[in-house]
Amino acid sequence: MNERIERLRTESFEAPVTLDHERAEIITDFYRENNGKYSVPVTRALAFRTLCEKKSIYIGKDELVVGERGPLPKCVSTYPELNCHSLEDLEILDTRDKNPYRVSEKCKEVYRDKVIPYWRGRTMRDRIFADIGEEWKNTYAAGYFTEFMEQRAPNDPEATKRREQLKAMDIACDAVIIFAERHADLASRMAASESDPARKKELEKIASNCRRVPRRAPGDFWEALQMYWFMHLGTITELNGWDAMNPGHLDRYFYPFYARELENGTLSREWAKELLSAFWIKFNNHPAPPKVGVTAAESGTYNDFTNINLGGLLKSVEDAREGGTSGCVETGAFGKEAYILTGYLNTPKIFELALNNGIDPVSGKRIGPETGDPSRFRTFDDLYGAFEKQLNHIVEIKVKGNQFIERMYADYAPAVFLSVLTDDCIKKGRDYNDGGPRYNTNYIQCVGIGTMTDSLSALKKHVFEEKAFSVEDVIQALRSNFEGHEAMRLTFVNKTPRWGNDDDYADDIMKRVFESLFSEIDGRPNTKGGRYHIDMLPTTCHIYFGSITGATPDGRKAGLPLSEGISPVQGADRNGPTAVIRSCGKMDHIRTGGTLLNMKFMPRILEGEEGIDKLAKLVRTYFRYDGHHIQFNVVDSGTLRDAQAHPENYRDLIVRVAGYSDYFCDIGLDLQEEIISRTAHEEV
Repeated sequence: MNERIERLRTESFEAPVTLDHERAEIITDFYRENNGKYSVPVTRALAFRTLCEKKSIYIGKDELVVGERGPLPKCVSTYPELNCHSLEDLEILDTRDKNPYRVSEKCKEVYRDKVIPYWRGRTMRDRIFADIGEEWKNTYAAGYFTEFMEQRAPNDPEATKRREQLKAMDIACDAVIIFAERHADLASRMAASESDPARKKELEKIASNCRRVPRRAPGDFWEALQMYWFMHLGTITELNGWDAMNPGHLDRYFYPFYARELENGTLSREWAKELLSAFWIKFNNHPAPPKVGVTAAESGTYNDFTNINLGGLLKSVEDAREGGTSGCVETGAFGKEAYILTGYLNTPKIFELALNNGIDPVSGKRIGPETGDPSRFRTFDDLYGAFEKQLNHIVEIKVKGNQFIERMYADYAPAVFLSVLTDDCIKKGRDYNDGGPRYNTNYIQCVGIGTMTDSLSALKKHVFEEKAFSVEDVIQALRSNFEGHEAMRLTFVNKTPRWGNDDDYADDIMKRVFESLFSEIDGRPNTKGGRYHIDMLPTTCHIYFGSITGATPDGRKAGLPLSEGISPVQGADRNGPTAVIRSCGKMDHIRTGGTLLNMKFMPRILEGEEGIDKLAKLVRTYFRYDGHHIQFNVVDSGTLRDAQAHPENYRDLIVRVAGYSDYFCDIGLDLQEEIISRTAHEEV
């Protein structure tokens, strides 16, 4: 790493995370003056252009690739048109212990005097909660799921809608060109006053890059990097960054420029690496780092450029090969798909309904249908049938609500610039949020399958087979959070066949739960011509879902996290890592959009070439079982405990959380504890 990259990296790492009000203020001023004057797509496009014309621009001292989401690195924009923060929200963000956002008094003032008064009752969230049914609201509030989000004849209203959409896309294209040219002007001014000849030359080249792209196709490697970055900034300026835009196959996009310049002598490998490093540092200021993919010719493309850079469902074969990992671990068709994660399903809490005849034990409200007094269930199948009826009821509510939300986004929040970049939107004249992309896929993320499996296993074995406890005994123990029932809880914990141990008793139950989830969700139509499928990853929802779910029959106490992804319940995998992957290999991963398996190893077992070779063989074995995604934390619990006590000594300690990485010292205590509680395997 050369001195420039070291400085840029340090500056990026040390820059304070700041909540910036600039975007919110610009968008509020625009809507106050223009709302209702134009069609919704054109209004959104003009708002985007106004942002590109007015938002502050920044070029750092050593930067080679330019452009930021906010006025400075690590400035986080807000999106009041989608959901407006309250003053209480800003105060919490500013003062919380973990991962705070610096919120200036000026920001609070702008929100108090301008942003909140205008957007109250006008945001997408307000529209949704004002019009959606009470059944959906009650089920959402109780924690059973969460939300994430041809040419016609003349005079046909669809033709008018299509013309307005194409007009909006044209405006959005002009907007990002304006944004680039503003950076060109700034770079030219900086070059004019720069005394260092080398930096002056760099600034002149930066200005040239920004005048060429994205107005025209890039002509060299540096321009290609800058063009991509402007496209990425455009999408996250228009949309909430939580949408986690994936850049796609960067190695394949950039390699032709790299190879051509390398061959003609206008680019050295060292300079290419420096440019790439500067490019990657830009991502460090933003979420969702990009992934690398495959070619049609082979799986696992590797070339010299890949080396320095690394330092599908119902899709055509060609489009599937062009795709790759989207979001956390899910698969998507890059540039061709509206890949929408429509929220998370709290599977163990749905099972609570079956144990309480449709009543939510926390609120006392009837959330599900009457499926019978569980004390009268005579067989395990009776109990499981009640669960399936509750599952059907919750999924029906969830999907019905999703259909409403989809139409709200299509009608009131079109993603005009993203539509320009997504195949078939222009051809159809339809927005990204309105069925424009070639593929329109919805996923529901199913959470807690390990907790669910072990709970059912405990009831099947100890209640229905061995008759050690009655259903009434178990329900009483759950309602009391096992107070006075510790012997029962320990029986469930220690004498139950559990998921993740290559035990067919438990693994067959997992397969049954998986089939129920798949059959209930997969293939349901959405409103955009696509269909629903399932994912098996929680992001961090297993923490929240656990906090509002009572005690469960696997011995878990109320409020503790649910199992994570398709991983076994924390601490329940006792037969080693090969048993875990054999259990997980029994799941039909191919029928999902993505599954997530987390494992933790003690550092000493991966020391040396032999340890690395063992880990590689474990991964290859898992994929021979058709596993989808496996990831590791190689750290001992003592190190993590010390990081909790002395965070200043572990500022760069990174852990795998769910399908993403984060700095351990920045995540909340509940999530830290969940990671520590995962089984630390001492052998491969």
